[in-house]
Amino acid sequence: MPIDGVAAVLILACLGAAGPTWSRVPDPFVAQTAPLVIALQVTPSMKSADLAPSRLERAKQKIRDLLALRAGARSALVAYAGMPHAEVPMTEEPNVVQPYLEGLQVDVMPRQGNAAGKALELAHAILERESAPGGILMVSDDIAQSAVAALNDTQGTSLAVLAMLPEGVGSRGIDQLTIPVQQVSVDDADIVALDRLLSAAYRRALAEKSDQPWDDRGWLLAWPAALLGLFWF
Repeated sequence: MPIDGVAAVLILACLGAAGPTWSRVPDPFVAQTAPLVIALQVTPSMKSADLAPSRLERAKQKIRDLLALRAGARSALVAYAGMPHAEVPMTEEPNVVQPYLEGLQVDVMPRQGNAAGKALELAHAILERESAPGGILMVSDDIAQSAVAALNDTQGTSLAVLAMLPEGVGSRGIDQLTIPVQQVSVDDADIVALDRLLSAAYRRALAEKSDQPWDDRGWLLAWPAALLGLFWF
């Protein structure tokens, strides 16, 4: 009966006006400003020349590219070997990071080793002082066995690894990771993928915060209401 169609349209209109929603609105601009701590491994293995000019120098290039891609976002730099050091605190100026990054060499590290677990703890401590959720990027050619469990058990923070290894070369520690691992590439595909990954994780974290507005999906009900309205013609 015609009255049934009218009733169905009115019900759909009322539901749409009520503003049904099940997710919060992501903010693309805010997602690009996610605070990030970059932990760079500075050990003798990073001096290997299988990634020209060396794994360490290539890692520095990748970090510079990532900072340029995240222009305006807050970033911090941690260098580690036998123990971690906070080289640069959180800053929105990528140019501030450049001289400290260039000065990092294996010879200047006070203690040899691979303290990836302690570097992760220091990165978490830096992020705890931020008002927004952030991420951690480990730039490394190997993860110590003692740190694998700590990295895999990380909760509440987006964590990824940029593997500074040539194609076909593996690492026992990195192979055991369950967190996202991005293989270094000759172009900027690895940096773009990491930025996308960290931004997506940041948007998910923001969506869980109660102060984010809800995404009104009432407009979806306009389609079936319009379809029922066609019967009047």
